[in-house]
Amino acid sequence: MVRDFRLRKFEYYQYPQLIFRVLAPKTPVDGGTSKSLLNFPYIVRMGNFKIYNPEIDDRHIIPKGRSGIYIICLKEGAALPANEQKLIYRKFRGLRVLYVGISGNIYKRIIRQHLKDRGVSTLRKTLGVFWKFRLILRNSKSKKTYFSIEHESTLTAWLMESTVVYFEATDEHIYHEQRLIKRLCPVFNLKGNTDELNEQSRKEIILRRRFVA
Repeated sequence: MVRDFRLRKFEYYQYPQLIFRVLAPKTPVDGGTSKSLLNFPYIVRMGNFKIYNPEIDDRHIIPKGRSGIYIICLKEGAALPANEQKLIYRKFRGLRVLYVGISGNIYKRIIRQHLKDRGVSTLRKTLGVFWKFRLILRNSKSKKTYFSIEHESTLTAWLMESTVVYFEATDEHIYHEQRLIKRLCPVFNLKGNTDELNEQSRKEIILRRRFVA
């Protein structure tokens, strides 16, 4: 099932420079005083996102060493493997949203972690347990986990072929993540996602991630 989500009133895709204004919270989000809120424009510049297609694009279009925010979407016509849970999607620029993330280094996060075998990626682990892959402990002294070589390769191939990444390099990324999660209700964002959409699926995924071989 798909719910086509479009930002209202302020954003129109044919005018990419327009912005969607977000109401400032009543209390500071940075631990400072309320006066500090006046120094930050609480806006999400939805028209400034660039697109990266890992199947065909040069990975260097994502700037190295820059902080930022990104939205991972299913390509048109792509699908997740069959699962007993029916997922409800919202869309960003016409594509179904899977995951929203931020990083102090978006190149490293996207290229070396999400799209690399045995990458340190919450998204990969969530996708894997959704497909009922078994997590394996790296060693007896560590709580870090990964999947088998075969399953890791399957995840990488699927992500490369079936997803695109919208990204924006910005130093304001920490202010925008929760607002985008609230607006887009990404299927595989487990933390901070309190929307009723796919609530049961998220609960099952969280339970599955606790089991390791």
